[in-house]
Amino acid sequence: PVCVLIVSGNGRGLLFMSAFKSCSGLELNRSKTEAMWLGKNNQQPTNLFGINWPLKCVCLGVCFSRDLEISVKDNFEKRLLALEKCLNIWSSRDLTLYGKINIVKNLALSKIVFIASVLSVPSGFVDQVSKLLSSFIWNHKPPKSNIPE
Repeated sequence: PVCVLIVSGNGRGLLFMSAFKSCSGLELNRSKTEAMWLGKNNQQPTNLFGINWPLKCVCLGVCFSRDLEISVKDNFEKRLLALEKCLNIWSSRDLTLYGKINIVKNLALSKIVFIASVLSVPSGFVDQVSKLLSSFIWNHKPPKSNIPE
């Protein structure tokens, strides 16, 4: 389905689509289109314009939801579990420090970079990721460092 995000409360996005239809001859297929109110308008009616108005909508792998808990769960908690699973798979191998850093940079962080650059990161998420990465790099032991505290 196509996901249309309507931010303004007056439905100007659909008026724009009507104007686009009159100019181009292309029409929005309302049976395949999903729309969602965002921001301060998220309590608007959900039965307008003959369009499906779901509780959540996924665009380019990013879950948009009217409920913040659903959005955080689908966008961050699932990726954190995938990151942890990836690190657990590689932790059973006897890798050098450079090998582990390569795994972190190329496999682990790539799972969360996009979503963290698109949405605001919830509090505590960076600390959880940092803890997982540090634990993986140092074999679940305290970090080794030559820097005096």
